[in-house]
Formats: sequence, structure tokens, C-alpha cells
Amino acid sequence: MGAALPVISLVASGLGTAMSIMGQMSSAKAAAGAANYNAAINEQNSRRAMQTGEIEAGNASMRNRAAMGATLAGQASKGIDVNSGSAVDVQTSQAELGELNALNVRSKAAQEAYNYKSSAVLDRAEAKNDIKAGYIGAASTAASGLGKFGTEYGDWTKSKALDSYDDSSFMSHFSTGS
Repeated sequence: MGAALPVISLVASGLGTAMSIMGQMSSAKAAAGAANYNAAINEQNSRRAMQTGEIEAGNASMRNRAAMGATLAGQASKGIDVNSGSAVDVQTSQAELGELNALNVRSKAAQEAYNYKSSAVLDRAEAKNDIKAGYIGAASTAASGLGKFGTEYGDWTKSKALDSYDDSSFMSHFSTGS
């Protein structure tokens, strides 16, 4: 049983190292998968932000056209000539403000979409780094495990050599004169 213990220790050390390497790689793949999932969600959110912005800009334009119609109707109901003078200036101002509002809605949506895209790019980079870190960690564990295995194997072979050493045969070389 005494000789089996060092062998069992060597095997257990090797298995422990292998399992640690597999765990690091599995963890790295899981982290990369999560980062890639987050990137996909951010890309989807970017598209949704642009679509929502276009819808909101269209709604703002419709509200502006309704306001312009109300302004025009109000001017006409008061007997103002809607095709000349300050009435045209008011209508032009109303149209410009409405267009500015729609542009602001689009700009806000584009900024939101850009932020999501930027997050997606960072998430993809994180996924790549997670995989690299997994390989580096696994290589480090392998190197450490090999070093430990080598030390244990060396200790075992030294103890085995000492156990098999026979003092009487060594001394017999000196006593016979050979």
C-alpha cells in the first residue's frame, strides 16, 4: 500500500489539474456567451430605438400639421388673409418649429441607437477577452500542474530508489577487494 500512495497522489494531481483547466475553459465560454448575448440585445435595442424614433418623429410631424391646420383655420375665421403678410410668417414659423421638433426626436433616437451600438461593440470585445483569459488561465494551470507533477514524480522516484538501495551489496564491493 505504501508504494501505491505516491502513484495515487500523482494521478490525483494530474486529474485535478485537468479538471481545473476544463473548469476555466467552461467558465470562459460561459462568460463569452453572456457577453455575446448582451451584444445581441444591445444591437436589437439599437434597431428598436431607431424605429421608435422614426415613429415618434412621424407622430410629431402629424401633430405639427394639425397645429398648422388649427392656426390656419383660426386665422381664416378671424378674417385674416392667410396667403399674405404676418399670417404667412406665423405659418412658416409653425412649420419650422414642427420640423425642428421632428429632427430633435430623430436626433435623440439616433443618439440612443449609437449608445446601444457602442455597448454592443464593447460586449463583443469582452467576449473575445473572456476566451483569451480562459486560454491564458488554462495554460497557467497546466504549467503549474506540470511543475507540481514533476516535483511529486521526482520525490517519488527518489524515495523508490532509496527504498530499493541495499547497503550490504554496496559494502561487498569494498570487502572482497575487487
